[in-house]
Amino acid sequence: MGTSPAINESRRDVERVFRRYDRQLKGFIELRDLHRVNSEAKENLDASTLEKMYHRAAGEPNKGITFEDFYQSMVHRMFWWYF
Repeated sequence: MGTSPAINESRRDVERVFRRYDRQLKGFIELRDLHRVNSEAKENLDASTLEKMYHRAAGEPNKGITFEDFYQSMVHRMFWWYF
């Protein structure tokens, strides 16, 4: 499994992906975590795109992307990063 779970993956599968971003076990993902995973995965998304992804996914951007925010974005809003 990569960094983008498919629609048929379970909540547990999405949790595993979330943990790839939240390595420090903070309970949320910060913008810098998106940058790190983007770099490691060699996705080549620019900073503007990552910032848009972050702000779309975060329920409250100043509190980061919680697991629930992440889950909703990944499962219920497929291709959320393109909008």
